Amino acid sequence: MIEQSLTYSIIEVSVDEIDSLGIHKCNIEGMRRAINALSIEPDYVLTDGYAIPGLVTPNLAVWKGDQVAISISAASILAKVYRDRIMIELDKNYPGYGLAGHKGYITKSHTDAIKEHGVLPIHRKSFSNIAEIINSAS
Repeated sequence: MIEQSLTYSIIEVSVDEIDSLGIHKCNIEGMRRAINALSIEPDYVLTDGYAIPGLVTPNLAVWKGDQVAISISAASILAKVYRDRIMIELDKNYPGYGLAGHKGYITKSHTDAIKEHGVLPIHRKSFSNIAEIINSAS
């Protein structure tokens, strides 16, 4: 699939940005950065769920876009595979958290590991489940 695409880009939004700006703003800003990083300027952009305000390129938000637009589905898969690979690498740096298994998603085993070993620098402290663990520990 990647070999057949004209261009694609993958960007990362830091934990600090997410904690300071919030996940929604970071999702929109991340999409903007990814579009701006493309080697070919698109004629039109489809996004999953939210429009990108101020984007020069015409864009359309498609509700549940990953289910109805192949380009959004492909982008979603690309992002997930990229993120999963990061989690597998982070698992080597942070043993005992099971990151290679749950890929950072909130599961009972992940929550239990955080309670047992503590919150990591990679955890988004603004997320309610992490904030609850931090607050209950203090």
